[in-house]
Amino acid sequence: MRPVTDVEHEQRFRTLAELILEPVRRYLLRRTDMATADDVLSETLLVCWRRLDELPVGPDETIPWVIGVARNLLANAQRAERRRTRLTGKIIALDPPAPVVDDANPDGAVDADGVRDALAQLRSADAELLRLWAWDGLESPQLATVLGISSNAAAIRLHRAKARLKEELLKARGYPDMYRMKEGAPMEEVDRALREQLRAADPAQRIAPLPDTWLDYRMEEIMIETTTTPAVPTPRARRAWVPLVGAAAAAAIAVPLVLGGTPTTEQLAQPNDGGLALGSCLPVSPEGLLAQEQAFAARVIALDGGIVTLEVTERFAGEVADRVEVQQVDAITSDFSSVPFEAGESYLVAASDGMISGCGLSGTDSAELRAIYDAAFG
Repeated sequence: MRPVTDVEHEQRFRTLAELILEPVRRYLLRRTDMATADDVLSETLLVCWRRLDELPVGPDETIPWVIGVARNLLANAQRAERRRTRLTGKIIALDPPAPVVDDANPDGAVDADGVRDALAQLRSADAELLRLWAWDGLESPQLATVLGISSNAAAIRLHRAKARLKEELLKARGYPDMYRMKEGAPMEEVDRALREQLRAADPAQRIAPLPDTWLDYRMEEIMIETTTTPAVPTPRARRAWVPLVGAAAAAAIAVPLVLGGTPTTEQLAQPNDGGLALGSCLPVSPEGLLAQEQAFAARVIALDGGIVTLEVTERFAGEVADRVEVQQVDAITSDFSSVPFEAGESYLVAASDGMISGCGLSGTDSAELRAIYDAAFG
């Protein structure tokens, strides 16, 4: 097979960037401020350039894959921002896009404020699933790619989230006409009307697209960044996590660690999907790990009263404390790695929304799982 030239590689990347630029940008602008969205979008494009040969083929697969990367990068950026805020003692107020008034519904048939209020009452995971479905236009197979779960699990969770949103909408507004349909309408009509309700609350529906020069400029930056680094990356040592803060704040972190200060601790929950997760898992892959908010290596240093204490030894993604506490589980019911934690053993752990990710994404630090973590995080 003829090798791909640099010009062909660059053209392929431009075609990809033109495809994913606006969907990913709008995904980000629905969840953060303009400056952070721009930074994360640039980082996402850089990841796509470096992993261009690994991207799936076709827009139905490519866009969710890239949104999954952007989701992980955004979570990292938001955690780093919260960490900086705590260290410096400042309160930073983000300025998300202003709510949009939908001129297509001047009679108020779609209550955007009511939809936003109802979304706020849901669990964060349910609300995000519905936003991905309605605002980003993703169906169950694509949701599965973004969230790192199976299509079947995504469909079940989406169905439950829709039901919970309908309950909240009816509870808040108290009238069955809000879906603008007759009682007992087919499920397809109910879903279509619910999606319309959600889209009326989309803060990014009227955002103008980026000018063509933005992509030209960013591609030039990527070319400069990548041509100044070796073509074949050399193995790098795992870094000790230090947030991007000023010198004074960095010193504030370093001093207690050097002098033997109290290590920070956080709690994570065990997976709660039970048999659903076990029966509907995707193969473990670097893409599934990249969709997780946190990833780290740790060693069990204590088992006390059903509580496992993990000492973090490596950080791959996200903000992770020095130690992590998690509830011990029975080997039969566990979705962690089919075995309970054992004192002195080492583990690789992925987590999102304060919960350890099952389906094989977390487990004992074996050569097989370590290879997948290395492929995901370098």
